[in-house]
Amino acid sequence: MWSPKGPQQRMTARAAVNDEGKIFAWDYLDRGFPWSEAQGTPQLAERQIGAKTDLLGNPNGVGGGGEYYEIEHHRVAGAVIAWPQDDPSPLRTCALRSPGEPARNFGSECFLDEIAADLKVDPVQFRLRHLSNSKRISETLVAAAQKAGWRERPSPASPSDGAKASGRGVALSVRNGTIIAAVAEVEVDQITGKVVVKKVTVAHDCGLIVNPDGLRFQIDGNVMQGVSRALLEEVKFDASGVQSQNWATYPVLRFREVPEVETVLINRPELPPTGGAEPAIIVIPAAIGNAVFDAVGVRLRQVPFTPERVLAALNSKPSGTARA
Repeated sequence: MWSPKGPQQRMTARAAVNDEGKIFAWDYLDRGFPWSEAQGTPQLAERQIGAKTDLLGNPNGVGGGGEYYEIEHHRVAGAVIAWPQDDPSPLRTCALRSPGEPARNFGSECFLDEIAADLKVDPVQFRLRHLSNSKRISETLVAAAQKAGWRERPSPASPSDGAKASGRGVALSVRNGTIIAAVAEVEVDQITGKVVVKKVTVAHDCGLIVNPDGLRFQIDGNVMQGVSRALLEEVKFDASGVQSQNWATYPVLRFREVPEVETVLINRPELPPTGGAEPAIIVIPAAIGNAVFDAVGVRLRQVPFTPERVLAALNSKPSGTARA
């Protein structure tokens, strides 16, 4: 209840596709609040004695917005929404793991998947179409797909006859030189709206790998936290204050819900190490969102993917595509 919160973000994406089925224009904008609890700004105790600041706070950056794809006309931007009052926002904001990037990647990679689905192109092949000169990124994406046993076809999958539908989704990102690709396999209960992540396969290229076991542990932790944030974690508040005050009102992933995790470590001893502490979390919400679309044919545009939001999306499907 007293902790700083990850700032809200809203992504707006536009793209244009040519006759060859390639994106030639990409316009991506992330609007978000700054971190009010950042270096150089008064912290909670300092505020109690009247400390104030003229600083806006730290922005969320622009990474994860699809800047690594080869697109002729390309813009990825981040706009900071300033708090309009003299006093700081009572909803104190700060960096959340891999600041800003899981949300941006969720928007960009799901939008990219949406374009691929509209063109009826396999999602992995559509990404490779825009990575022809990016050998390392392509190799990481292919490694994740091969390890996951990816079968080439467009999304979504054929409709399920039963209550539960299965799907797979892919997402890709580059953070400070570290390349990550993930394939998520999910099961969606079309009656209850519950999403279960069965397995996540991650390919990870961070240059020289110094400690393979340590890197695997970091990836495992990133996947678990990413699944938890994608399916469960949401701070709720009203005019009286923050209502998420304990593990009942702010649920996190339980041990029985942890998916199987497989990793492919790509070692580049000729390159300097670029880190593995945060990058793997970036792609998890997007991979899960794309897998849900593959399973049931609906797009989820807000995290977390609660049963209520999944059911609302399913119930909004056009007539003739009703859920089981």
